[in-house]
Amino acid sequence: AAPSSQAAPPQAAGLDPGGAIQISGLSVGGSAGDRLLDRVSLTLPLRQTVLLADRSGEGAATLAQVLGGRITDYNGVVTLPGKAWTRPDAPASRRVLAYVGPEAAILDGSLRDNILYGLRRIASSGERSARTGQETDSGAETLDLALAGCDDAAGLTQRLISTLETAGLDDLVFRHGLA
Repeated sequence: AAPSSQAAPPQAAGLDPGGAIQISGLSVGGSAGDRLLDRVSLTLPLRQTVLLADRSGEGAATLAQVLGGRITDYNGVVTLPGKAWTRPDAPASRRVLAYVGPEAAILDGSLRDNILYGLRRIASSGERSARTGQETDSGAETLDLALAGCDDAAGLTQRLISTLETAGLDDLVFRHGLA
């Protein structure tokens, strides 16, 4: 589990940007009754890239799954700066955590949807959709244009194209129609 140095500022998720994720006494049991994590305690600073490695290959992935909310049955305490992590808030965790595991994971949807995943959030009443510009229903999912530094959907598309160009992926993505 690596807090990404490229992620949105922690304050965007209501977190202290100088803070850290605190993990104390974290234990997770496996389906066969074994312990995948046994009383793990550590501090993961925000705005840093952190490498977690282990001998078995299961501990780091298990910790990442706890932080990502995929594993909720555990003992111990996990806190974000000033917030108990009883059940991770998906939009907040997406903005401060990125996990690069041993296998690639692509979420349902387009490549664009995957790239913009960290911008997803629940819309408030009367808000305009980042994709269509149409008014959305309260509770519908939209993209946080302000977090991306954009004023509208066209600006977000331009930002995405610029990012792909910087990474040298624009030709590949557009040639194969992956956007």
